[in-house]
Amino acid sequence: MSTMKKLCAIDSIIDHEIAVNGLNDSNFKRLPYSFNLPYYTMCLNTEIPSNSCDSLDLDFIEMFQSLVLTCNSDDPPSQCQLPIARQLSNIIFEKNSKHISADQALHIAVILPVITNSTVIVLSLDGHSHLDFYSTLLEKLQKEYNTDEVKLLGAQFGVKEGLFTQNLRSDSRLGGLAILFVIFIILVYTDSFFFTLCITAGLILSIGVAFFVYTVVFGIKFFPFLNLLAMILVVAVGADDAFLFMYQYRKHRKEASRNWSPVLNCDIKNEKNKNADEEQLLEYRRRQVISGLTDALSHAAIAMLVTSATTAVAFFANLASKIVVLRCFGVYAGTMMLINYVFVIIILPAAIIVIDVKVNSVGLSKFGMSNIKSKLSGFWHVSALKFDLAFSKIIPQIVSYIRIPLIPLALLGFAISVYAIIVKPGIRLPEKNSMQFLRSNHPYEWFDENAASLFDFSNGQQPKMTVIAVWGIKPTTSASSLMPTDNGFLDRDDGFPDALANHLHEFQTLLKQVNSETNPDREEAKLWLEDFISWTRLNTTSSTCRLFDAKQSHITTAATKLDGDMLSRCFLMYGLTSSLPIFNELQLKNSDGPIFNRNGEFLGYFMLAQSSYNFSTVFHEMKPFFDFLNDVRSTVQRSQISEFGRPIILTSRQMTKLYDLLERILNGTAVSVLISLVVSMVVIVFTTFHFTLSFLAIICIASVVAMTIAAVLWLGNMVASTVGIPVLLAAVSSFVAGLALIGASTQAFFEIGVFLIFMTTISFIVAVFVFPSMVTLFLQGCSSHQRTTITRL
Repeated sequence: MSTMKKLCAIDSIIDHEIAVNGLNDSNFKRLPYSFNLPYYTMCLNTEIPSNSCDSLDLDFIEMFQSLVLTCNSDDPPSQCQLPIARQLSNIIFEKNSKHISADQALHIAVILPVITNSTVIVLSLDGHSHLDFYSTLLEKLQKEYNTDEVKLLGAQFGVKEGLFTQNLRSDSRLGGLAILFVIFIILVYTDSFFFTLCITAGLILSIGVAFFVYTVVFGIKFFPFLNLLAMILVVAVGADDAFLFMYQYRKHRKEASRNWSPVLNCDIKNEKNKNADEEQLLEYRRRQVISGLTDALSHAAIAMLVTSATTAVAFFANLASKIVVLRCFGVYAGTMMLINYVFVIIILPAAIIVIDVKVNSVGLSKFGMSNIKSKLSGFWHVSALKFDLAFSKIIPQIVSYIRIPLIPLALLGFAISVYAIIVKPGIRLPEKNSMQFLRSNHPYEWFDENAASLFDFSNGQQPKMTVIAVWGIKPTTSASSLMPTDNGFLDRDDGFPDALANHLHEFQTLLKQVNSETNPDREEAKLWLEDFISWTRLNTTSSTCRLFDAKQSHITTAATKLDGDMLSRCFLMYGLTSSLPIFNELQLKNSDGPIFNRNGEFLGYFMLAQSSYNFSTVFHEMKPFFDFLNDVRSTVQRSQISEFGRPIILTSRQMTKLYDLLERILNGTAVSVLISLVVSMVVIVFTTFHFTLSFLAIICIASVVAMTIAAVLWLGNMVASTVGIPVLLAAVSSFVAGLALIGASTQAFFEIGVFLIFMTTISFIVAVFVFPSMVTLFLQGCSSHQRTTITRL
């Protein structure tokens, strides 16, 4: 009884929210009450005047429960086939749920009396202004139904896309927070506000200049939300460059100070010698800076170029995809990566020169934080010594001890990752929810994922997929590959009107054949073209239009050829006496007829037929239908009348777009990843100029990629100490950036956060432990000359 009363309160919650939002006069509520389980129990009590929660009676509830259990038995009575019983079994209860027990949990649906946001848009109301209403309503329902008795799992208000756009703004702030974390790590490491400011300015300029090149130079006006993720990725790469360059500069400047030292005059009374000493000190510092910058650039610039270039090529590889969003993302992210490298090479050396001239005058101490600076410096000094000890002694010893078992374990992990990617769970398309915008635990996503398998809201009247065939219009080839709103120009088949005018009966036969193949079990519907031909036989029809009743196949001379303009006028004349069919891709009955533009010019002919395939948005359920469309195209192309040309045979626009997206997303992504790996391998080979070393590096890179993807699907005999700390800081900065995105509301930002965390962790482990293990093991089988060469590389 308490559960029924709790469910019955849904309507009062809705009425309260409608009143609070001032929607009483907007015809927002289209039903007097919801299709709700408690109201069905009242159907047994014919004495109550209306559906009121106060009318709930325990005796009738128990009687209703007994009837439901009876209808779910192996031998249900005939009353269970009544419409209300089928409505209960399909819409309210889980469909095909046999042996319902009173003690087990059960999914129950409630059809609310308010219209969804998609209906609001159809009614030309402001759908976006009602987003707050739907969000508040969902929040109230979640709060009310979050107990052990009743728990709200899913909902469908038609506002998922609008909520995604709204949450995207808040998640962009998390992206900004991730960038701030990275900048803070750079500040702590460099101990210079000015240097950190220069790096930040370079990153911001990279984003801005890349946007200018993307929109103005390339002329791309479409900016998908995926491009926002590129900004986070470029910050991670830019931070890596900053750590590497600063560490290389400090290292080489320290070496330069050992190689050359000034000889100073100790007589402070000699003004001439004092000035000479100052000049010598300035020259000493100048040589230190020049030598440090020169050596740092010679070592770090090529590494940063390889990193930036390979990353940019990986992004540009998305141009091989057929998906516009991925193409635009590849262009923007790749451009940003190259521009960031240019700014890094220009800005960082200049910033270092300014810092040396000012002698740390823009550090932490100049901002009244000398105490903090002292503590941070002490902490950083102790940490640096420990990290240096770890990277120079401890980790090499660990690698020396575990390199033999570690390599087979790494290869085994790589094999398991490949199995996880290809076989189980495998990279596959969404099985039920084709478009996931929000996190998986959101009620909207739960509904899209599970509702189709749990409930039959069509009450057994499953809509069918529609076959649409259009003659006289050629596929557009002038559309932009980077602008989804640029549909190109209409390409007409100028010969189709004349061919149709001279082969009207043959075309009628073709339409009947296509209509029959579309759904063989369906009764053949009469074509509009049949009615038109019958109209041409009437005595009241003009003599010109009567010509089309003749067998056009017998017309052979040019003088007796019929004109397409004549057929167009006859179509319009017949349309005045009856009506011209309206091309509506969403209609549920067969239709055919001519297509005219706004000026009354005849363009082509269409046919719309309901197939025997059930409507679905799941790829593996849509694929048989689209394979069937290929068979229909083959049938039409075998037509004896070649002048008809090849028609466009598809289904509705939204279904065609969805299928194209799902079909090409895996192949396009695989091609992009393959191009990226090939480019990385080529770069490694030309960088190391050693086949075996390149092969080991390629195996490690492939392992990182495979293990990262698998993890996301499953939710010398020493290491060079000079690069240990910047490598660690680069990993930490990317890890922290990914950690900041874990709390995102949208699935895209959440997954990029998980990707950064896993990729950083696995990359660091492979770079610090696995790759040195392979190299040291390989060194044991090389000559001394080969060892020297490989160690140098």
